[in-house]
Amino acid sequence: MSANVPHTVADIVLVEDNEALARAFAMGLEFHGHLVRVADAEPALKKELAVRLPDLILLDVGLPGVDGIEILRELREEPATAGIKVAIISNFSDRNMIHRALRLDALDFVEKASITPTLLADQVRRWLER
Repeated sequence: MSANVPHTVADIVLVEDNEALARAFAMGLEFHGHLVRVADAEPALKKELAVRLPDLILLDVGLPGVDGIEILRELREEPATAGIKVAIISNFSDRNMIHRALRLDALDFVEKASITPTLLADQVRRWLER
């Protein structure tokens, strides 16, 4: 492997229904060596989890038909997915939602408006080191 080509650092499932944002975040993470699988809603996430459990899930809150916090609760209740690292990335940032996510052992709650793909990749590195 060339010194300029990063090795795969982590298998990440990005759950984001905004196609342009998902593409930007995925490209930024892939540039830093991560394998990124994008799921645009809960059924797509379940399909990705059936293929292979990831090292990290980046989970949006405002998804079609379901609240991302509810998906997090379901992940925590299922023995096979209870230990997966999950970080919330959302434009919704009221205190109640943040507290709900953190009570369900989310690693963090990041506002999309305040993060670039490069900053996200840096944050992912820190989350994976936990």
